[in-house]
Amino acid sequence: MNEEVKKTMEIVGLSNGELKEQCPAIFTTTPASHLSQKYSFVPTIQVIEDVKKLGWTPTEATQVKSRTAKTKGKGKHMITFEHEDFKTKDNEKIQMLLINSHDGTSNFQLEIGVFRLVCSNGLVIKDNDMGAVKVRHLGYSFKDITAAVNELVSNIPNVFNKMNKMKETELTEDQMAELALKSACVRFDLEYEKESENLVKMLEIDELLGVDRREDKGNGLYEVFNRVQEKLINGGFEYLNDRTGKYRKARPIKNFQQNTRVNQELWGIAESFIEDAELVA
Repeated sequence: MNEEVKKTMEIVGLSNGELKEQCPAIFTTTPASHLSQKYSFVPTIQVIEDVKKLGWTPTEATQVKSRTAKTKGKGKHMITFEHEDFKTKDNEKIQMLLINSHDGTSNFQLEIGVFRLVCSNGLVIKDNDMGAVKVRHLGYSFKDITAAVNELVSNIPNVFNKMNKMKETELTEDQMAELALKSACVRFDLEYEKESENLVKMLEIDELLGVDRREDKGNGLYEVFNRVQEKLINGGFEYLNDRTGKYRKARPIKNFQQNTRVNQELWGIAESFIEDAELVA
């Protein structure tokens, strides 16, 4: 393993000062003013400190921009954690994502993610299969968050198993094109069955399937999925703008809510190709 990858494998945690700079909502001391007195407020920093006691280190934090004054600094925010015990031999790291808000839009929610060192890109696992865990604000305790984290951790072997199946599944040229097209429909919020033909006219599917690094070469489902996912999330590919009739470059998805949604739907699409391969076998 080269020195650059070794450095990336090391967990570099954020201090409370860095967390506050990146995500002020973590340190909010009161809920949004429109919430009733029945709302049980739990500061996110308390949850972070509890999660840290369980061996998880916060490495990244972000929040959505508030649209109204009453929810400013109270909206959804996400903290990414890493743990020394959950790394793969293929230079990938399992992450835990904590999502919360103080405006009543969500409970504490934990998700599983995978961070790929080769491209500095993250995947978010489809929660229906891997069990996103929610913790109610009401009656929150260290015991509750411990149980939630343990439940999530119990699903990590399933994530590794799913990833290995993806790596063992080879795709045909037609299947690769289908995966890229279905994935692009998610990015552009289009229905595959109704609007895939129009999407073919909007962009070059081969551009999404292009190989940027040797680690992603080949027709394996995992490699193809990662090539497509990286381009759809990071942008940079060209597509035809219906309104102007001109080509433009897609922008990266920076909003963490959209990023999470798109990632999970792309993961679900990739999973369906494992199921198809198993049916044929």
